[in-house]
Formats: sequence, C-alpha cells, structure tokens
Amino acid sequence: MAAAGYAEVLTYPFVSLEGGGAQWLDASDERRPSVRLANPVSEEEPFLRAMLLPGLLATLARNIARGQHDVAVFEIGSVFRGGPVAGAMPDLVAGRRPSAEELARLEAALPSQPTHLAVALSGDREPGGWWGPGRRAGWADAVEAGRLAARAVDVTVDIEAAEVAPWHPGRCAALKVAGQVVGHAGELHPRVAEALSLPERSCAAELDLLALLRAAPEVVPSPPISAYPPATFDVAVVVDDSVPQPKWRVHSPTARGRCSRACGCSMSTRVPRWPRGRSLSPSRCGCARRTAR
Repeated sequence: MAAAGYAEVLTYPFVSLEGGGAQWLDASDERRPSVRLANPVSEEEPFLRAMLLPGLLATLARNIARGQHDVAVFEIGSVFRGGPVAGAMPDLVAGRRPSAEELARLEAALPSQPTHLAVALSGDREPGGWWGPGRRAGWADAVEAGRLAARAVDVTVDIEAAEVAPWHPGRCAALKVAGQVVGHAGELHPRVAEALSLPERSCAAELDLLALLRAAPEVVPSPPISAYPPATFDVAVVVDDSVPQPKWRVHSPTARGRCSRACGCSMSTRVPRWPRGRSLSPSRCGCARRTAR
C-alpha cells in the first residue's frame, strides 16, 4: 500500500455510536460498535471500533483541515466484534500464573478481533503539472486498493455492485473471494462526507485481511527481481577537437552516426564523422548537453 502512494496511519480504537458513519448503520449490523469498555479513556468514546473507517475518516478530515487537499491514507489494525461468548470473564488471582482452564475461559470471553485493512482518499490521485491536469480520486481507486492487497497474497477478488452504508448506493462495490464478501469499497455517501467535513466524492474501502490470508496459497510467488544493478546516474565526457577520431569510441547503442543540424547543437561541426556515418534524430541526440557519450 505504501508503494502505491498511500501513507500509513495509526488511529485510536475508541469510538462512539454517533461518529464515523456508524450512525447510518442498522442496529443489527455487525460493523456497529458493540463492545463497551468498563473503564473508557473518555465517556464520549466508550466503545471499541468494529470497523477501521471511523478513525481513518477522522484522520482524513484532520489532514484536509490542515491544508493537505490530496490525501491517500491506509491503516491495518484489529476491529472488535462482540459476538456471543462462551461464559463470563473469569476472575484472575494476582500473584500466580493463570491455569490452562482459566486462560481458555479468558480467550473464550474475549470478543472476535479480526485484522482489517482500510483506505481513504480525497483530492487528486494523480497530480497535475506541465503534462496536463491531475486526475481526481474516484470509487475505482478505492476498489483498486482492495485488488492491490489481494494481489500481494496471490488472491483474485471479484467485484459486484452493492448498497452498503456508509457508501453511496450507486457507487459501492462488494469485494468477494470465492463467493464470500471480504469487504466493500467505493464513494462515501454525501451525507457521511458532509457530517465528517470531508470533500464531496471522497472514497474509502475496508476489507478483512484474515479472510484474504485464509484464501491465499501457502507459498506466494515472489515478483521478478532484476539481476542487473540499477542505473542511477549518467556519465558524459567532452572530447577535445585535437583528439583524432580513431582514438575514442562511443559505446552507447543510440549514439551512432553524426549529429544532424536539425537539433540545433554545435556538435555537428565539432565531430566530423561518427561510426557508420548515420545521422541521429534530435530526440535521440546526445549533444543536447554538448557532450559526447
């Protein structure tokens, strides 16, 4: 995700029932916060997050408010789903290690904590410049983020249209692996964007990373790595007029022939003849820097 231009962030897992788009989720939706802390840091956010988007979208809005209009962030973290538990939390005795039975009861009483990946985008995905105007981030970029994560573990993701909050009904996609929904991506609903002080058509995606890993092969093929060293600099030399032509050679595969006067450089008059006597086009001419390679 970082190589694709996203900046990683870490947000607090504490949320409220009225923030981050959770207010538009149905009461029976598992993505709605349901695990309440007995001793929360703040009574305004007493619940543990059931999805990453509330904190991630708040981070997106904070960066935009600070003047960063083109933002692409991602987060990998645990979410907390309060499903049915196998008994109450055991009372542990201080001063000794819990027994295996107590540890098993402790694990059974904890909520489900799957690992998720979420991204949020706003502004230009591709910056503008002398080459032309920039390209604004859209719902397709959020979908591509899910595909990018799946390709990293050699998993194919199927895309289907969906209507799930807090995304726009006509610009939301479900990400499926082997027929199972592992996440959603698309453009945020205008009401959500307005409530969170986000620009219109801000996009986001969230998917279950554990579901991707379960579908991934045991051995993921690695990308091809070149055995050649990277060319990080260019070497140029200037040949004096007094050096005879047979004393030096040009080893560049593109620098063969003599310079044509169409390029406007002075090397055509300084070098009487290049090997094979071919002329170079201005676009391939190495004399633009007044040097002979």
